[in-house]
Amino acid sequence: MLAQEDVPSPLYIVAMLLCSEMTMNLFAGGNQRISPKSASPPAPEPRVTARRGDSIGTTITKTAVRTATNVAVREASKAIFGSGRNSGLLGGIVRGVLGSLVK
Repeated sequence: MLAQEDVPSPLYIVAMLLCSEMTMNLFAGGNQRISPKSASPPAPEPRVTARRGDSIGTTITKTAVRTATNVAVREASKAIFGSGRNSGLLGGIVRGVLGSLVK
């Protein structure tokens, strides 16, 4: 029977497995060694061409279109959903449906 001092600890066994030559070869792909000459160099990163900024005319045009779109959407939402005392199209439809259900 083995004494307690003769039995290696599990931590010791794991450390020995990780450091053993057989384990190193296992992680390296068996008995094959990768030579520095056969290792391919990393591919160069593709160059990103610099994007030129918009001209002042393009910037003004984009801003004007964005503003006109915002105004058009705001007015359309007022017409559909209503604003203030105006019930809008959707409010009139809902009121008509609910009114016919109540009668």
